[in-house]
Amino acid sequence: MGGTIINRRSDTTKQTLAKTWEAGSYQDQLADVEVTFQLERILKEHATFDEDRGYWVANGDTYEVTDPDTGDTLRYPYDFQYCDDVPDEAQHKTVTGWTSENLTQE
Repeated sequence: MGGTIINRRSDTTKQTLAKTWEAGSYQDQLADVEVTFQLERILKEHATFDEDRGYWVANGDTYEVTDPDTGDTLRYPYDFQYCDDVPDEAQHKTVTGWTSENLTQE
């Protein structure tokens, strides 16, 4: 008896993002900057929200895999991963038009 189990969320979630440039003494020289954001994911149980930084960080959990050729046990960290199973246009957002008068965009 065998089979395949796919554990995938079937609904979608919308997220917003905001980026503010803080370029110090070069702030007034910003012109025509383009930024591309890429979606990443990690299971919430392997991440912690860092209040000081204001974003999620991997908490250091690891998992083990046994190499079938050598029998060695290898340890890997759970980390953020790109969402290769999500269509490219849904996982990238490019924001343009940054200027010294327009420092925050959503």
